[in-house]
Amino acid sequence: MSPELVKNLTGLLDTGSFVTVPLFYRRELVGRLYLTARRRRAFREPDAFFVLHVIEQIAPVIDNIRLVDQLASDAAEQERQTIARDLHDSVLQPYIGLQMGLAAVCSKLRAGGRVSDDIDTLMEMTGIGISYLRSRLSGLRGKTEHESSLPAAVKRFAARFSTFTGIPVEVLCNGDIRINDRLAAEAFQMVTEGLSNIRRHTSSPRAEVRLACRDGRLELRITNEEACTLEPFTPRSITERAKALGGVAQVRCEAGNTTVMVEIPL
Repeated sequence: MSPELVKNLTGLLDTGSFVTVPLFYRRELVGRLYLTARRRRAFREPDAFFVLHVIEQIAPVIDNIRLVDQLASDAAEQERQTIARDLHDSVLQPYIGLQMGLAAVCSKLRAGGRVSDDIDTLMEMTGIGISYLRSRLSGLRGKTEHESSLPAAVKRFAARFSTFTGIPVEVLCNGDIRINDRLAAEAFQMVTEGLSNIRRHTSSPRAEVRLACRDGRLELRITNEEACTLEPFTPRSITERAKALGGVAQVRCEAGNTTVMVEIPL
């Protein structure tokens, strides 16, 4: 620095003397650090080198702290998105179905029809919803029900789905499905969303679900007996879940069937 610039900075900082060193972030100059003292000539050249050395040691630590903070924020955002998808797939949609069922019961009552069987069905639907919410709350508290396996849970849901919708669902498992609870919960949600899409968007008379673990991947297939439409359909919720787990989801059309294929690394 020129003597004139040093004099101007001393006056600007209202100090007797100062030492300054550059600040770099990822090899890019982002600013300068100033240390000041009231007395004149308080700093010498070695002091500047010492401060620079300290900064070089501290900067990576600060960078790591920022990185960890960013990762924590990203993880929290991802968890919020996961909970939002769960609420949409397993709470909002069943409530819509319950609303439609109640509307049908009201219509039957006005027409003088019998509604006891319909009410029993709606009661069972609410029971399923309550059981799911309880399991989710247990998961959020860190409690895990190890006795519940993915194939068994999918088969139970498929049986209830068939009862409610009249669409037969065949569940096929190739070998042992040994996965952690988090992945099992996500895979189960993909199955429920896939079967719900078949009910809402197709006229398929039946459906099939295949589960398998091979080559270090969880493979999930949800098939309905209806050819692909001209407009390509992408199951958004399933695709988002698969991507969040480092996997992929795609739709394949062959032999008059439409299959949602999901692969997730273990």
